[in-house]
Amino acid sequence: MIKYYKELERPADFTLTLESNPSDGFFNLSGIAFNFINKYSTLISKLNEIDLFIRIFKAQVEEVSLALKNYFDHDGSFNVELYQADRENVFDIIEAQKNMPSIGIIEDSEPLIYILDFYITTLKKIFYFYPCYKDPLNSDYLFLVNARNDLLVHSKFIIKHPKKVTESIKIPNSWYITNYGDLYNNIVVGHSETASTSPFKTIKDSIYRGETLTFSMQHLLKSMDAIKKTATISLLEYGDYLNISLMPANIITRYDEPGVMKVYDPNIVMLTLGVISAQAGLYSFFEYFQRSVENPRAELEKLEAMTVHFLPDILVRCAGFHKVESIVSKTITTSSLTPFELLKEYIIRGWDVFVIPPIIVNKEKGVVEELNTDSLFVQKHIEKDIKKYELYKKTAGGCGKIELCL
Repeated sequence: MIKYYKELERPADFTLTLESNPSDGFFNLSGIAFNFINKYSTLISKLNEIDLFIRIFKAQVEEVSLALKNYFDHDGSFNVELYQADRENVFDIIEAQKNMPSIGIIEDSEPLIYILDFYITTLKKIFYFYPCYKDPLNSDYLFLVNARNDLLVHSKFIIKHPKKVTESIKIPNSWYITNYGDLYNNIVVGHSETASTSPFKTIKDSIYRGETLTFSMQHLLKSMDAIKKTATISLLEYGDYLNISLMPANIITRYDEPGVMKVYDPNIVMLTLGVISAQAGLYSFFEYFQRSVENPRAELEKLEAMTVHFLPDILVRCAGFHKVESIVSKTITTSSLTPFELLKEYIIRGWDVFVIPPIIVNKEKGVVEELNTDSLFVQKHIEKDIKKYELYKKTAGGCGKIELCL
């Protein structure tokens, strides 16, 4: 049974509260000795320079070069400790590049000392693996170390950002519930990743080139699980999946996760989860599609013809999504053969559900085809669900209708 989303009661009124993205940070002088401010007046600019260096450092190249490095001692034995130390440093650098803090959007509650620790630790690892960088960057490195040591005395010292302009962004009324049961808006602000057009283009291009689809389903499912457990997303996920030019109103870095910017806004978290869930649903169907049909390109062309090259139709009829209609209120279109069982929470609240024929992959024939809804097996499946619906309507009343358009 799919969760009932109260947000769908007023789907055209869904908004996000966002803020302009400040260009730089500045010091909060409250409770801080002026000699410290004068001494480290260039700290923000140095942090930005080091930030840029770390971002463009080619850690992946260094990872490859591990294979070329000689880890054998004079006696011919392999130095396992040195090899493991090198690998750990390279891995840590790559992870740091994925989770860079953003200097301009640090919240007032963020102690500067944790930001300094991030850059100091990452630079040390780069110096270890690539000593040639130490001389040109050593003065900046020592500047950060000294600032950190001084901050141990001034524990209240924090970075503040300039006052931001808050804006309310209304999200277009274009909603689905994915096959994983997550609420998904397919156009948010027109970002191609959000609309599933970019993932579908990647799928189509790969099939047309005769390539095997290689998507990290495990990564998507792991991300979905983490978001559901923590009710947060990373700032990186916000950029990757929503890509809105304005920034979330509340970005927090926990003390136990220095350098990792988290977004807690429930609307933003829900939208991001929906995009990831939609991509997982789309990829999952086409991975199975490619494995099961004899001629993937020909069958994809046939599939697009069957859906009149309309991606929303593919989402509903193939990938198992449920479309929340934007023109007719409280109406859902699905291809599920058990609409009452699946969408009961909506139907008992007066929602109407329209059932259209699903498009399936016939593995035995190696083709895609519209499900034969006249078969005894399918009819039995549908009748069982409709009987549950009729029984509930008779005893409880007040239900929406289920209309079979098969």
